[in-house]
Amino acid sequence: GACATAASSPCLDSPVPAGTWTYGVRGVLASWTGSEGPTGAPVVVPVNDVAPPAIAAVGIVRSGGGAEGAIRPGATYYVYADAADPSGVGTVRADLSAISTGATAVALSSGSWVVEGIAYGWRSGALVAVSSLPDGATPGYTVTAIDRVGNAGQRSSTVRIDAVAPTPVDVQTVSAGTVGRADAGDRVVLTFSESLDPASIVGGWSGKGTASAVVRITDGGTGNDVLTVWNSSNTVQTGLGSIDLGRSDYVSGNATFGAGGAVSSIGLAGAVVTVTLGTSNTSSRTIAGTSGATMSWTPAATTTDRAGNACVTTVTAESGATDREF
Repeated sequence: GACATAASSPCLDSPVPAGTWTYGVRGVLASWTGSEGPTGAPVVVPVNDVAPPAIAAVGIVRSGGGAEGAIRPGATYYVYADAADPSGVGTVRADLSAISTGATAVALSSGSWVVEGIAYGWRSGALVAVSSLPDGATPGYTVTAIDRVGNAGQRSSTVRIDAVAPTPVDVQTVSAGTVGRADAGDRVVLTFSESLDPASIVGGWSGKGTASAVVRITDGGTGNDVLTVWNSSNTVQTGLGSIDLGRSDYVSGNATFGAGGAVSSIGLAGAVVTVTLGTSNTSSRTIAGTSGATMSWTPAATTTDRAGNACVTTVTAESGATDREF
């Protein structure tokens, strides 16, 4: 430290960084220096903290969902917060009274959660939204964090109330190779009526980047060929349903894309899902005849919007003029 004076005189050691310190005494006379004596009890130098905790993010997520910011009336949900402070965060509470009856000071507990790529260190217990909240409403809520020396910080946000089920709008393909033949790089574009929960398409997917997948085209024999999308291990079908390709000459036998070589992938941008075909495992792919046809897409009810409303499974025809796919 900075003190070097007679033991009988007051000594001020400054500046000293925040932390826990111990001090000892040693004798010095001219060129002689003695041994240091026993150290005293630890001295805690506190952080000079006058700033409130920083709350970088807050969010509301429905129970069982993977998307932030929307719930159904009467839904069970959690509120999340990312709060930090040099002195340490002591308590985090949320005023959710505009969403849940009597929820004016809901305590959040510390832990580790990730939602749509955002890490949160605090979460509430399960809460239930008022069932009479109208569709389209955006009730507000406020999260308050208090650090260990009493400074308080707040962050407010809103949640969207959504009582309407998403519907299929359109299905299209985009060729990246030989027209009329399913090739690596070809894309299938599925359009819904509203933004989706990515975890309802592929379990555990945050929607950030792309999800690896396997695309199957099943030979329809005398009927039409059918395209489906499966998870990366080709064991669980995704929530994208099935697509009747409108004709029977895209494959002469069952084909997969992305099970070996370049993987197939799923991308999500709001209400639009893009499936990109990976490497094919077979030579059974054929070039379809030149006459046009129309695809028909049947979504799966396991796909939900961000609030958890299940997709309507109405069969939806490809828009535009008849054509060859891929």
